[in-house]
Amino acid sequence: MKVLLIYALLVIFLLLVSGCSTPSPATTSIREPVIMVNKEFSFVISINQLKIEQPTPKGSEVRGLNVYMTVKNTGKQALYLTCHSTITDYAGVSRHGIGVSPNLLYPGEESKSMRDILIIGSGKQYDALVSQGSKLDVECMGQQSIAKDWMFFDASWNVNPADFK
Repeated sequence: MKVLLIYALLVIFLLLVSGCSTPSPATTSIREPVIMVNKEFSFVISINQLKIEQPTPKGSEVRGLNVYMTVKNTGKQALYLTCHSTITDYAGVSRHGIGVSPNLLYPGEESKSMRDILIIGSGKQYDALVSQGSKLDVECMGQQSIAKDWMFFDASWNVNPADFK
C-alpha cells in the first residue's frame, strides 16, 4: 500500500513540475473560449466552427470534420504551440485530428483561424457523431523557444448536434 501511495505522489509531483495545466471541466458550448494558464504561459483558445464535409469521392461514406480554432497569447512572452483535436461520440468512439501549429505568437497576438482535420470513416460513425452530443478535446503543447521544454494543456467542450455545420 505504501508503494502505491509513493507512486501516486510521484505522478502528482511530476505533473506539477512539468507545468501541465488542466482547465475546468467541459464547458457548455463550443462558443465559449477556454483560458489556459500556468506559471509561464497564458493563452485563450476558441473554437470558431465545426464543419463536416460531404463524402468524397462520390459514393463514399468517408467525410472530413474540420475544426476551426484560434489562439490568442494573453501572456507576457512569445509562445510556440502545436494543437491536436479529438472528438468522441456518445458511444465513446474517438477520432483524432492531424494537428495545427500557428506561427510564433507574441504577447497580445491572435492566430489566424487554424483548421485541424479529422476523418469520419463511415455513415454509421457520422450518425453517431451528429445524432447525439459529443465531446471535443483540444490538446496543446507549448514552449517559449525551441530550446525550452514543452508544457501541456488540455481543453474540452461539449458539442451539441446543432454545432455541426
